Amino acid sequence: MDVALDMFALECEDYTLAMPRGEVDAFTGHTFRGRLLELIARADRPLLVDMSGVPFFSAAGLNAVVAAEKLSRVRGVPIAYFSLMPCVERPFRITGVDKVALICPTMQDALWCVIPLSDAEIESWDLSS
Repeated sequence: MDVALDMFALECEDYTLAMPRGEVDAFTGHTFRGRLLELIARADRPLLVDMSGVPFFSAAGLNAVVAAEKLSRVRGVPIAYFSLMPCVERPFRITGVDKVALICPTMQDALWCVIPLSDAEIESWDLSS
């Protein structure tokens, strides 16, 4: 594994949480891609990717995200990326990758996007206050 990038994964009840840490660039992009694809290939639940530990994200990272999106659609595994720093979110927006990858501001937003609430859960909300 590259010294400049590490990725931990935590299997939760309803989703898998991936936490990359470090820069995703030409030297570490293959590690990021490989780990994402590995997680998707064996996933049986949605994948949430906490990007808060990624201070730099190059085209190699964007290519990895596009490859992950393709595999996730084939496998039926939803993915959401959340907590992107502005300097990491910008390449997603400029290149249009945000049109194919789900980008969310927070983990809770990401959860809502990949694990929708049932009608019964929504109806149980108390909106009177």
